[in-house]
Amino acid sequence: LAGTFKTECRDRYFWVSVKSSFIGEMFRFDIMDGARVRSLTEQEAAECGFTVVFNTPGDLIFRASFLACHVESKGDEEFWLGFWFVNVDDFGWETSYPFQMTCQPRSPWKPREIVCEENYMEVSVRKDSPAITHQGLSRTKWAAVFPSVEQALMSEWKVVFQVSGRAEQSMSPSEARALGYYFNSTCSRVLFRCPYSTILSETLEDEGIPVETVRATVFYKRQWMLLMFDVTTACPQNEATFDGTRLSWAVPQVLSPLIQDRRWFRDRGARVGVEGRLLENLTVQDRGIELSVRNGLMEVWIPFGAEGGYVTSRVIDNQYNRIYDIDLFFVHLWEDERGELTQHRCFRPLSSPYIPYTPILTNDTVPAEQIFTIILGGFYLDVSLQNLTVGGEDLTLAQARNRGFEITVTAFPNDTQAFILKVPFTDPLVSQEYVGGGFRRYTLTFNTTLLVKPQGEVFFYPATVVCDLKDIVLPRFEGICLDAAVRVLMYYGNPAGRWEAYIGERRLDWDVVDRDCILERHKTHFSIEIPLFSSSMTYEDLSLQGVVAKVEVRLVDTETWAVASMFVHRCTFPVGELLVCMPDGVMMVLAELSDPRPRIDPRQTTLLDPDCKPEETDATRALFRFRVNACGTIQMVEKGFLIYENEVRYTQKLFPTLDPMINRDSEYRLTIRCRYPANDTRSLAFRRAFTPLPAATPGNQSEPFLRGQRRPRDVPILRARFATDETFSSFHSTYPIPVALWGHLYLELELTDHPASSDRLLLWDCWATETPEAKGEPRLDLLSNGCPQGGDAYKVRVLPSHSSENASGPSSRLEIQVLPPEGNSATWRQAYFHCSALLCDSAGSVCYRACSPGQSEYGPDALSFSSPTAFVSAGPVQMVPAPACLCLAVEKPLSPTVLLVGVLLASAGVLLLSAVGAAVRVRSR
Repeated sequence: LAGTFKTECRDRYFWVSVKSSFIGEMFRFDIMDGARVRSLTEQEAAECGFTVVFNTPGDLIFRASFLACHVESKGDEEFWLGFWFVNVDDFGWETSYPFQMTCQPRSPWKPREIVCEENYMEVSVRKDSPAITHQGLSRTKWAAVFPSVEQALMSEWKVVFQVSGRAEQSMSPSEARALGYYFNSTCSRVLFRCPYSTILSETLEDEGIPVETVRATVFYKRQWMLLMFDVTTACPQNEATFDGTRLSWAVPQVLSPLIQDRRWFRDRGARVGVEGRLLENLTVQDRGIELSVRNGLMEVWIPFGAEGGYVTSRVIDNQYNRIYDIDLFFVHLWEDERGELTQHRCFRPLSSPYIPYTPILTNDTVPAEQIFTIILGGFYLDVSLQNLTVGGEDLTLAQARNRGFEITVTAFPNDTQAFILKVPFTDPLVSQEYVGGGFRRYTLTFNTTLLVKPQGEVFFYPATVVCDLKDIVLPRFEGICLDAAVRVLMYYGNPAGRWEAYIGERRLDWDVVDRDCILERHKTHFSIEIPLFSSSMTYEDLSLQGVVAKVEVRLVDTETWAVASMFVHRCTFPVGELLVCMPDGVMMVLAELSDPRPRIDPRQTTLLDPDCKPEETDATRALFRFRVNACGTIQMVEKGFLIYENEVRYTQKLFPTLDPMINRDSEYRLTIRCRYPANDTRSLAFRRAFTPLPAATPGNQSEPFLRGQRRPRDVPILRARFATDETFSSFHSTYPIPVALWGHLYLELELTDHPASSDRLLLWDCWATETPEAKGEPRLDLLSNGCPQGGDAYKVRVLPSHSSENASGPSSRLEIQVLPPEGNSATWRQAYFHCSALLCDSAGSVCYRACSPGQSEYGPDALSFSSPTAFVSAGPVQMVPAPACLCLAVEKPLSPTVLLVGVLLASAGVLLLSAVGAAVRVRSR
């Protein structure tokens, strides 16, 4: 039982504590009364001077006044009390523990001492008050002055109660005891005690503080004297207030029921204590407790969480709350007009309101250690961690430790604690994601289940912690230009199997290798050899220097499908005679003129139209570029094909010019032909010039594209808005919209009001300016004639349109990626975006857009020239610096490569002169 019971002699009372863990289902205190034992009831405890309460930690506290019933004394200087603590277990078995305590007062008794206990009021006064004898007054005059004295002479005791608005009530001690009032006399003191809220008590307002008082006078006959004692008592009943950081409790400096004349009141000071013990002044200061006197009130200020009190936890609607409790002990001493001291003591439990508190989550993870270190703190010692849910899987603490988690608890000097959770990055419940730049993002999602004791209340605290670690080695690429191929070397990265390579728009697999490439495996890398005229090659330009071909390899994360890296390698391949038939009706021919003898001057060559001269020449070659409806081109129809024919020719210089007989030049003529399927003719859309509004406003502006008379209901209303991500499920509502380099913008154009006959929307022209004006300069073209435009500042992709429940009409979507500037180019601070769109009728004409050979997003039909058109501007978009931690957003695979002017495609319209063309050389002999 060591430590279970504690007993102390405090100033004016016995003190006993019993540990909460020892207390059974029921308990009681039995008091020795001579040879008898009396079980202490709640009512008898209040009447007899006993207090039984639980403190905040749950320990049982027993206090007994030195002047309590059944306490024996010796000259009011030594006091004895015998009692038993009776513990009753769950089966009703009683176990009694006897106590015999002997105590002495630590300070002399004051003439008047008042105690405001938690369950009763007590006052004791010294007996050696001035006496009045029979010789001083006749019996008749005595009765006239004190009406109650005559009755007092007939017995040893009499008490008179005074209640405001009621007549005085005089009664014997036995009658008063029946009402709950206890009177007694020791060798040196007269005692009065009563519980709170008795029939003859009243509550008064004193300086705004509710004060419960019982006004009583005791008449006591001793030998030949009749003594009268004022045993009025008064106790404040107010609760503490809380200002957010401190508890405050106030008591009137002058308790009116106890002071007859305020003019003679002399304050002799006040002291504060905790749990019935007074504190030294230095201790009070160290704990931040303040005592002040103002406006007739004595106020005690106690900081939340100050030592001596207790902070406990509660759960309200899954919200962690804290409450602060402290058992204040307040002692006030004053002097009256006769110089007699009064000591007033209050035992006052104070509590703050419930204060919501958010636990403190600290991410103490060191990435190099590859272990999440999470500290969840701010809890008091009555909170315990019960279990965890990590990555959606419920774990007991034992299960968590078995799989390698480390869970510890650390306590702090302020009686708070924190739970420390350590989880390895490699645990399967930790998600991983490649975010670019060699960084892998580790995400720990967990939910803690916490228990508040002893109430058994449960609450949850979920959290997600992210750590980016540079532990990814991306595959590395190198490019080598061969005579008629491009060789790409791919060095392996980690983790193996996470990456897939795309050449152009096709995933690198064995089908691609067997059809277009030559693959070789090595220990550290593998090589891919791509022939010049492979379908995996992209052609960018043709000049006398040769064909500029490009190989584009994208590395894709197989888990997120984000593009991890991009590799582009360009090579220039020299070519001989070459004919290119472009799908947009442009013919390009590179003629080799070194064979004729004597040599001819390439600069003097022409087409059938002598005015059509070479675009570029050197000593032996000439490059022509012309449209099929120009330069004297002849058109023919042959077996379902349109044939366009022209000639590269050289005109001889004759001598003499009037009657030529001889010439010094070779005759040269090269016939060139291009053929197109006759049933695959494509019509180009027609549009009129327009002048858009001069200024762009954020979010939603529209302007009709075509001028002229039109009914109001046929005017298309176009709305532009920026989505927050590629799902287009939410949109930005405030401008400017920030976007970092490499960031993405998602622009949606939607028709909110349109002609009923138009159910398709085609983006036609889009461009960006640095100012709100649509005609502002500089200007970046994003979309031209429905086709994305390449550039150094932006990468543009037209996205498939999807119907939305909230959409009011047809819509089109555009993805714009902001690229870093090349060289010394400056980055715009902000940009405004302007677009025009065409409306089409799917039942009649279908929107058509040809951006590369063989591709048509909207179908093969021609676009009606009368399609309504609309214009809209949106912005501004603000360019911000890239974040310090490189993160690549997940994006869809890039759109197929689009041929620019001069693009050369072997699989869609490239006609080698030796294979599909016809060449005729005629030489003079």
